[in-house]
Amino acid sequence: MSRDHKRTNYSQPMTTYEPNRLSKAVCFCKIIYQGIRINRFQLFLTTLTMSIGSLGLALTIFLGDGAQGVMWESLEKLLGSWTVVAPHQGQDGTIFKTRPSHHFNQEDLSQLQQGIPVARFVSPAVFDMPVTARTKDREVNLHMDAVTKTLGREEIFRPILGRELADEAHRGFTRECLVTDSLMNSFGLDLDDNPKIVLNGHLFNIVGVVKPPPLHRDSFSERVVIPYNIARSLWMNPGNIGIIVVAWHDTGDMHHIITRIKTILDSTRGEKTYYLTSKQFQIQSGRKIVNTFIMAGTTQSIFCIFIASI
Repeated sequence: MSRDHKRTNYSQPMTTYEPNRLSKAVCFCKIIYQGIRINRFQLFLTTLTMSIGSLGLALTIFLGDGAQGVMWESLEKLLGSWTVVAPHQGQDGTIFKTRPSHHFNQEDLSQLQQGIPVARFVSPAVFDMPVTARTKDREVNLHMDAVTKTLGREEIFRPILGRELADEAHRGFTRECLVTDSLMNSFGLDLDDNPKIVLNGHLFNIVGVVKPPPLHRDSFSERVVIPYNIARSLWMNPGNIGIIVVAWHDTGDMHHIITRIKTILDSTRGEKTYYLTSKQFQIQSGRKIVNTFIMAGTTQSIFCIFIASI
């Protein structure tokens, strides 16, 4: 055999072994298994930390969000999803340049009713009117609310004892009223005795008992609720409709409705000739605080999971 045949041919490229994907997966699993056997305690701590973080994240998002949803729904149902629009004379009596009185009139009410079709209702009312209440044994000064039939369906005006104000009373044919339970106890009245009360010299039949308005001082707990039309005919000046209550179906509509109220009244009355009050504004502030708390809890949980995974 010649020397050329015995010589190894190094000019040919060498064949390299490339493992397939299955081999890579098996090798990777073996490495993981060896790491788990060697670092069992570290793995336990890592798993425990990630579990706590995941549990905290789930509780914060799901339970926290659900709880605040129930809380806001209860508050909105109790306080009413509406805002009270009250008249004001404006800076330096601006309203008197175009009107003889700063009170809301029928035109203001009509403009709001026609201009906010998405509102649940737009209703006139009287809140916190001071009156003198008298029975056979006692006489006190207290506050009175006058509501329309629509506004009377709201939660805070629904009687807990007795019945609602009759349609005849809302039309002004009979004089009926609702009183708070604290007033019933203060006067020593019993609803079964068909009690009566005299308000500013006018006799009313007490037909139901309501709870005191929420978030009010104790001095406002003794209150009377009467039909709006009776209050307007007895104690309000012609052309004065009192205040205006604008309600919404959903809290998400609040901003749009508030904007529409301002736009309409700025056009018909002038800027700063009214003001808005609503417990919903307080609810929105509380909602922001709770949302911030939940966001902070979520961030901490995610950070905990991140640290554990390093």
